[in-house]
Amino acid sequence: MLAEYNGEIVGTQAAIPYFLITGSGEKILSAKSEDTLVSPSHRGKQIFEKMYAVLFEACKNQNIALIWGFTYADKPFKKLGFEIPYKACMGILVKDLQPAAQYFVSLASKRSTKEHIGIYALALFSKCKAMVQLGFRGTALPLVSGPVELSGAGTNYLHSDSNFGLVLDAAFLDYRIQNNPYKAIYNTLSYYQDNQLKISMTYSLSENKVCYIIHLYLSPDTHSGLLKQFMLSILRVKEIQGSKVIRFWGFRHNPQNQKEVNMLSDCGFTFINKGISLVWKNLDKSLHLNPSSFVLSRMASQGTD
Repeated sequence: MLAEYNGEIVGTQAAIPYFLITGSGEKILSAKSEDTLVSPSHRGKQIFEKMYAVLFEACKNQNIALIWGFTYADKPFKKLGFEIPYKACMGILVKDLQPAAQYFVSLASKRSTKEHIGIYALALFSKCKAMVQLGFRGTALPLVSGPVELSGAGTNYLHSDSNFGLVLDAAFLDYRIQNNPYKAIYNTLSYYQDNQLKISMTYSLSENKVCYIIHLYLSPDTHSGLLKQFMLSILRVKEIQGSKVIRFWGFRHNPQNQKEVNMLSDCGFTFINKGISLVWKNLDKSLHLNPSSFVLSRMASQGTD
């Protein structure tokens, strides 16, 4: 959707249809809001609100039950009736101290000396924690490379019937991972025990040598010791060896996501409460989904990671 003024594009809005699936197998058609932009010269003219009014009607006409997405600009979405039930937290595991610190400095908002010192201190703490927690020793696990359907026949990554999440089937993984147009290396590495999937990690590696964990699957019986072995094995993968930092979107709003944060923390990740907000708007009043039951990962991002 475009907003134009005198032949000039002054606003954009998009929504990507995504199927969600509950732990019991029910599918729900949703839309993920994306690319909401308004030209600085035309802000304050209700363009944002008018684009969303059109979007809401278009979604209702296509039987889309709810709209959700991620933003750092909470206030405009609250004005439109979106809920902001929770935020992500940022998990980092620093591998190469100086390049990682410089990378985070480049992302800093204020660029003040105080902020730079804080970033270097955080990077140093993360590096030391990873060395203590992991030790960088241990027997490597046999890892299997290749996509893993987590919403396929006989596979359900949701640990509770009351949870819901993205449909992580072959079609979605082909769209999101295999045929992702962005310039990054995408791969999935998994560990099986007695032919049962125990741990699976989908990740991307950017051109500036940042490794992003896109999705982490942990079987219900996975413990921190096994995940430590898995992470040590991951760190020995050639392409990940060359990264300067590993990043993870953490969430604490339900037990399954909280388990991931807790176990990665045990494996040397440092988490800070500085993350993006989930925005949520229910378009179907007969639908009773609790956003706190949404099992989330970076897989739900647009694809730029």
